[in-house]
Amino acid sequence: MNSRFFKLAHDMMCITTTDGTYLHVNPAWTRVLGWPEARVRGSSFRDFVHPDDIAVAALPSVIDAGVLESHRIRMRTIDGAFRLIDFRVSYDPVADELLAAGRDVTEEVAMQRRLVARERKLADLVAHQSRECEEKIARLGADLHDTAVQHNVAALMFLDAASRDDRPQALEDVEEQ
Repeated sequence: MNSRFFKLAHDMMCITTTDGTYLHVNPAWTRVLGWPEARVRGSSFRDFVHPDDIAVAALPSVIDAGVLESHRIRMRTIDGAFRLIDFRVSYDPVADELLAAGRDVTEEVAMQRRLVARERKLADLVAHQSRECEEKIARLGADLHDTAVQHNVAALMFLDAASRDDRPQALEDVEEQ
């Protein structure tokens, strides 16, 4: 292991035994989680991983298949909070060790959740506004229809009266004189 390269990485890097004991960690562990490197080395991953994520962090498939596996687990900070770390893990069969690099994605995931919530809120608002517009258009259409019918009925009554020559009798009497 080239320790200078290990210390240059922005991401959390570690080498563990297959049972999850940390052999080496880089300074990013202190920067991200607050734990001094000396406290992490020699400890089990179980000391830092959220209890609900221990099964994911155990990674038997990596050891069995020798594949590169990516997963997200919550890791405890020195103050007891949890950060979401996206780890990529590979098994080195020669050394019988796990090599892992993890990136803190806590803020990114929180931002994505806020964005999704805002998108849902916007979609709901657009749907509500659309329904209101449709209702207003329907009411306007009904009002226009009713007004047009009233005008047509009045015009038909006028034309019908004119065609029947329904003049009042008093008018006819005046004309004869």
